[in-house]
Amino acid sequence: MREDGKWRFASNNKGIVDGFNDPGIETFSANSIASMVREVIQNSVDQQVDDSRPVVVDFDFFQVTQDEIPGGRQLENIFDRCITASKGDPVATGFFQQAQKLMKGKIDVLRISDHNTTGLVGAETDDTKTPWHQLVKGRGSSNKNINSGGSFGIGKAAPLACSYFHTIFYASKVDAIDSYVGVSRLLSFKEKESGFFGKEYTTTGTGFYSSSDNMNAILKPFAMGHFKRRDNGTDIYILALEKDKDLYGTIRLAVLENFFVSIEFQKLIVHVGQDTINRNSLAQYIAQLDDKKYAALKDYYNLLIHRHDDPEENRVISLDADEYGKKYGIKDGECTLLLHQGEELNQRVLMTRKTGMTLFPQSRLGNSISYTGILLIQGDTMNQIFKTMEMPAHDKWEPGRCKVNKTFYENAYTDLKQYLRKKIIENFGAPQQDIEAAYGMDEFFADAAGDGALNVELKERKPKAKMIKRKARRRRTDREIKVKEPPEEGGLDDNPRTDDKKDDPKKDGRTTKDPADPAKKKYNFKFRAVKKRLVANNMMNGEFTLAFTIPISKSRIRLEVVGLAERGNYKIPVHNVRIDGNDSAVEVEKNSITFGPAKKGQTIAAHFSTGFQGPMMMEVNYYEAK
Repeated sequence: MREDGKWRFASNNKGIVDGFNDPGIETFSANSIASMVREVIQNSVDQQVDDSRPVVVDFDFFQVTQDEIPGGRQLENIFDRCITASKGDPVATGFFQQAQKLMKGKIDVLRISDHNTTGLVGAETDDTKTPWHQLVKGRGSSNKNINSGGSFGIGKAAPLACSYFHTIFYASKVDAIDSYVGVSRLLSFKEKESGFFGKEYTTTGTGFYSSSDNMNAILKPFAMGHFKRRDNGTDIYILALEKDKDLYGTIRLAVLENFFVSIEFQKLIVHVGQDTINRNSLAQYIAQLDDKKYAALKDYYNLLIHRHDDPEENRVISLDADEYGKKYGIKDGECTLLLHQGEELNQRVLMTRKTGMTLFPQSRLGNSISYTGILLIQGDTMNQIFKTMEMPAHDKWEPGRCKVNKTFYENAYTDLKQYLRKKIIENFGAPQQDIEAAYGMDEFFADAAGDGALNVELKERKPKAKMIKRKARRRRTDREIKVKEPPEEGGLDDNPRTDDKKDDPKKDGRTTKDPADPAKKKYNFKFRAVKKRLVANNMMNGEFTLAFTIPISKSRIRLEVVGLAERGNYKIPVHNVRIDGNDSAVEVEKNSITFGPAKKGQTIAAHFSTGFQGPMMMEVNYYEAK
């Protein structure tokens, strides 16, 4: 390929020699792909142009040869010099030897592209305060606004940590200006000046693929793979991507764990290969996750989408600055607290800031109450305060890192935790425990329970106090959950059929019954009011997805799809049924979908098609075996 520039590593002017273990790369090396997803999406959301439309981020994997990489052969020679420079460091030597081997075959590349973003402004200038210079050449610096997710400039190392070459390309379009540049963060090595009498010098550890010794951007469109940018935005190409057996699965999981709030609020859409994660498909992807391993994520998501449902169990609390924040300059409504009370919840409040990226779960707030919560920080002042004390990995707030006004930040964080604790107790009560715990021990038990080390049995206090022993196993509290009865008018059958006919195995979506299968038994079903979300995936083809969470473990669950009309309801036959979130056999008969057993807390996404096309009024009723 025709070269527009070459790799350039400046002299260190006999100053600092850069070693292989770059602090920025090491920050993200343990879980590099997930960390990269978190950092690059956050950067994209920070650069949103039109607030009325979501930011769109694409992840696309492909392969290239050495000759398709700008400066590929020169880069291979640089790896050889790095091997010489790294003698005595077996880890560094092994890294560059591996890089040389990878250069000889097909090279894995991951492209990340964003849309509805500004692009890298300033690529055509020498202004060091522009986004282009801050991203490409800045180290440990950031000029983002107060509402951004990042604050350290360290996140730019995350893509480099995913590269077996520690090399990436940035490409961008800002209106009529196309630009690209390569960045390679290796180590200091010996280089020689051009010309016959050129002197040898020691380089810095970071080099750039550029057309000038000023290391400026190349002002041309970038071409690698088949993607051609037509709108404003930024593309990142990670060369020699770290191996992952399920790359797209790892990316999807990182998106769900870190950005489900942004996606639900329609601030973000993510394309992972051919898959699209948006507000309509979010429930489907979360339902596919393991119930036990991702129980907290499913609880947070269910709270978020059902926050305005069931006021007995859910709370939406907008900040009153008189209760918290006024003395720190925080105004009314700068944050919203979502709370849910139920059985065996994680007793944590998930912290988020304005971009919607999740940060960390705050514990030690209401340890005698089974609850889960989300704190949505939305106001500018509050966002800035907690952004200042945020650690580079965005996984905790540490007031101690604030060297100016440290006491201010310590008090702001302490008072916030007290406010959250107060709201949890006010809304869900603080049941008096039958055994009084020593001061501070309740926090120990809460943390231990969260780690799976110890569970504590709690029971409601009776008129007379009753002593019970702490047990190593948590039991469900003896609290009956009240449900609404189904409306009598307009219904189909007050008592759905109690027997199940044998299914025809040839029919789509049905399974042949087995004597050992729970479906062989006869069941009596009763209606239960369950919070559900029905999404029309393709209304013209009659394709729908129903998302809900199993409230109580049951041997069988039945869903009945009905149409709503002025003269009464009618059955809507279903076919092409698929259930995500439960592995049991599925029976389909006319308008009913039956499956089970189903465990409490399972997040289910039921996909089905109807024989109707176009808009229609319909609902799905939930029944469970008695």
